[in-house]
Order: sequence, then C-alpha cells, then structure tokens
Amino acid sequence: MGVTNEMFRLFSTELDRDLRTLIPEFLLILTMVMILVSRLLLPARRVPSLLLGIPMASLAALIALAQRFRLDFVWLDHPQNLPDRFSGLLSIDGMAEYLRIFLLVFLIAGLLLCRVTAEPRGEDRADFTILLIGSTLGLMFLVQAQHLLMMFVAIEMASVPSYVLAGFQKGKRTSSEASLKYVLFGAAASGMMLYGISLLTVTTGMGDLIRISQILQQTSGIPSAAVICAVGLIGVGLAFKLSAAPVHLWCPDVFTGASAPVGAFLSIASKAGAVAVSIRLFHHLAANDPSSTMLAQGIATGLMIVAMLTMTIGNLGAYRQTNVKRLLAYSTIAHAGYLLMGIATLQQEGTSAVLFYLAMYLLMNLGAFAIVSFVSMHSGSEELDGYRGLIQRWPTAAIGLSICLMSLIGLPPLAGFLAKYQLFAATVGTARSMQEQLPILSSWYWVMLGVAGLNTVLSIGYYLHWIRLMLIEPAEQSTHPHPQGRLVSAFVTLPATFLLLFGIGGDLLIQEARSLAYDSRPPKTITFISPSMPGGPIQ
Repeated sequence: MGVTNEMFRLFSTELDRDLRTLIPEFLLILTMVMILVSRLLLPARRVPSLLLGIPMASLAALIALAQRFRLDFVWLDHPQNLPDRFSGLLSIDGMAEYLRIFLLVFLIAGLLLCRVTAEPRGEDRADFTILLIGSTLGLMFLVQAQHLLMMFVAIEMASVPSYVLAGFQKGKRTSSEASLKYVLFGAAASGMMLYGISLLTVTTGMGDLIRISQILQQTSGIPSAAVICAVGLIGVGLAFKLSAAPVHLWCPDVFTGASAPVGAFLSIASKAGAVAVSIRLFHHLAANDPSSTMLAQGIATGLMIVAMLTMTIGNLGAYRQTNVKRLLAYSTIAHAGYLLMGIATLQQEGTSAVLFYLAMYLLMNLGAFAIVSFVSMHSGSEELDGYRGLIQRWPTAAIGLSICLMSLIGLPPLAGFLAKYQLFAATVGTARSMQEQLPILSSWYWVMLGVAGLNTVLSIGYYLHWIRLMLIEPAEQSTHPHPQGRLVSAFVTLPATFLLLFGIGGDLLIQEARSLAYDSRPPKTITFISPSMPGGPIQ
C-alpha cells in the first residue's frame, strides 16, 4: 500500500509540474472557451466589446511565462539535463521559452492591429479571434515539440485555422482563391511529411528526436535509403511552412487574398514555428555538428541549396510586383532563405543568430504590414502607385515604413543590419571550422555566403524603389483622411523606433539569444532502452 501511495504521489507531482508548465496555453484555451460561450449567451452586437479583454488575457499568459523563464534558467547549470514534459512529447528549453514569448507578443500585437483596422467586421470578429488564438496555440506547442507525433499534430493544429483565416474576407474572390490554394498545398505537404515521419519511425523504432539522434549517430557511413527519403519528405513539409523553394508558390497568392493582419501572422508567427521545429529536428539528426556523420553533411548541404534557391527566387520575384502585398510575400520568401542559412550551420552560433533575427524580423514585418494596412484604408489601393508622395500626405507613416524597409535590406545602423551580420558571422565561423576537415562542405558554406551577399545587394533595388515613391515622387490627390488614434500612432512609430534602438544597442539581446541557443542543444549522449535490445542501454 505504501508503494502504491508513493507512486501516486510521484505521479501527481510530475503531472502538477507538467501542467504548470503550460499555464500560458491554458489561459489561451480559457479565452477561446469564453468567446464561444459569449457567442451563445450574449447578443451578437455585444460580443465584439468582449474581445477588448483578449489582449489582456494573452498578456497575463505572457507575464506568467516570463516569470517561469526568469526563475528556471537562473538555476539551470546543465543544459543537457533539460526537463522533458508529458513523457518526452515536449521539451522545455531556452529556445522554446523564448519563442513562446515571441508568439504571445505577436498575438497581442496582431489582435490590436485587427482592432485598429476593423478586420474583420461585426459578428465575424469573434470567430476570427478564435481562429487566430487557436493557430497561435498550435504554434506554441510546435516550438516545444520533441517527438515526431507531437510535431505533426502541432503543425496541423496551427495550419487548419490558418487555412480558414486566409479566406476570411467574405465576398472577395481573391480571398477564397487564396484559401483554396493554401489548403491544397498544405494537404500535399502534410501528406508528404506524415509519410516521412512514418518512414523515420519505422526505421529507427523511435519517435523521440533525442533517441532517434542517438541511433543515427551509430551509423558513420551512408544512411539507408529509407532514412534519406524520410528526412527529405519531412523537409518538404517544413519548407512549406517556411515558404521556402520549391514549395513557395502558395505564398504570393495567399498574401494577396488575405487581410494584412493574416499576412503578418503567416509571415511572422507561422515562420517562427517552422524555424523552431526545423532547428530542433535537423540539429538533433546532425548532433549539432555538420561534420559528425554523412547524414549530417547531407542535411547541411541540402539546407544550403534550399537557402540559396529560396533567397534568390524571393528577391528576383519581388522585382516584378506592383502590389505591395505580393511584394511583401516575395520578401518573406527571401528572408526564409536567410533564416535557412543560419539553420544550415547546424551549430549553436547559427541558432542564436536565427533567434535574434526572428525578433528583429517581428519588428520589421509587423511595422511594414501594419502601415500597408493603414495606407490601404487611407487610399483604398494596395498598389505601389498609391504610395507616391506619402511623405507629404502622412509623414510619420512614410518615415516609419522607410525605416522598416531599410532594416529588411540590412542597412546600418538599423537592427536588420545587426541581425543579418550575426547570420553571416555564424556562417563564416562554420565555414572556417570545416576548412581542414571537410573542405568540400566548407566550400559550400562560402558559396552560400557569396549568394547571400549578392541577394542582399539585389534586394536594395525593389526596396529603394518603394522608398523613392514615398519620399521623392510627387503626391497624388487623395480625399481620404488617414487613420487616427493612439494605436495607429503606436504601430506607425514603435517598430521603427525599436529597430533604431536595437540597431545601436542590441548586444544584450544577442547574448541572451546565444544562451538560449546553448540551452536548446541536443545532448551528445543519453542512456535509454532500445526496443531492439531489451535491457541493453545504448550510450
């Protein structure tokens, strides 16, 4: 009886610890339930007024998470002994905590942006909010996923609401078309990913990423065809979420048909989730070292090829665009290539650079999408020509958008320059470390650096063309007053202000990103019981 009581006590303690870890997610679920109940019990005209409290609920979740974040990692001496949650399905490490905070910050900003733009209107706003929170909830689980099953479930949990969000503008043909294309591409990518997960699970007998990594590290030669196919198919699914080539074709049409807040969500939040799971998957498979096995070398080479192809297609495609949403879509594709450049290093320095880049990318793209949304409300046009002489009609918006665009280029002294510099520096470090041991792999890194540099120069053309229209071209006559209010002013000025501040003094955030990247490293060795060797530990 005493043994049973002790086991129950240990189980209760473990469950209590696991549940406390997910306080932010539970708060978001509670918010969704409250909205659904209010739709049933209150008149439709009163429901939108309740939505004003949703950013506060998200903020409460953010505060609870930040408190855990501060306390846990002060006392964490051994990153390789990071706690697993829910029988290894989730991993609570520095990267997961950082990106959960990142997603909650964006959720608050996104909901406030929806309030300012009044998109969607009336009764649909509650449904829209539930879908946005639900998709964010899936992404929060995704950044913690350490098991292939949890990874797939979280991706689908985030994707299904986003399919609906893309087509939420009723009566707009381009919105319905965007949703249909997104669903078709998403279904194909999910099917390929699920098949790849099945192959990898059957081949290794495991679903846990750490244990799969340990098994694969024992194979120093060419991996089996099943493993190669599995990694490739899973990579295709992740490339879809990242809007990386060659599965990027959905991105421009979806961004054009969706509202600006949805475009910002797909560009920022969805990309953060895909980046997190890509880092966790590929770094575990490569044991945080691109030279460790032939599989690791193949993963690094494949990521570099996709990165170069993605950034080139994105920047070349942007030159032909006259619609600002399509231009931002191709910009998103190009920046996915830069993020993949950091992931391809398969090392801690690249991970820290990617985490810092994501934080700055949030400011750059959120500011750009917000101002695009406001200008569309002001002029009724989403074409580049509608931005002619914006400096004369709305000076703060023109200056704020110009700063965001210059930061997307990577011009000093803005934060975009510092973020891109970190990516380039991490890649240079990896290339030098491989130079003697694996000169061919090292040459691939140098080639990727050259392509990334050329693409950075290439991007100057279309970004500066947009800036020139706003600041130099004569203004067009407009009878529409631009949006007013404190929230509008905040979205116009704050992202640009923070980009300037972080560009000048971003060292503290860079150091924090490095420590979080260290916390997310997979352990080099772990003891577990292999199903093929009963009772036999594998070191």
